Amino acid sequence: MSHRMVIVYGAPEDPAAFRRYYEDHHVPLARAMAGLTRWDLVWLDRGGDGDGRYALVAELTAESAEAMDRVLATPEGRAARDDLERFVTGTVDFLRGDVEEVAL
Repeated sequence: MSHRMVIVYGAPEDPAAFRRYYEDHHVPLARAMAGLTRWDLVWLDRGGDGDGRYALVAELTAESAEAMDRVLATPEGRAARDDLERFVTGTVDFLRGDVEEVAL
């Protein structure tokens, strides 16, 4: 069973600057974290059905909770976490849990 961390970023003060920093600086930092099996980004559409409270959902997946803990404890994991204070001006919430796939 895999383990997922979902990071929910609230709407930033400057959405364009947030996205630019995230793509240009944060992604390369986070990409250096060895041990993830999947990483997905969902940029939320403010003009669609969303209410504008959130900008981005990042989903990081590892083989297990223990594997995720190891990823986050690396110097690269700590650097990615420390980087948040450089660009997050809205809220940021971290949610974690084991993934249960539901057959369709």
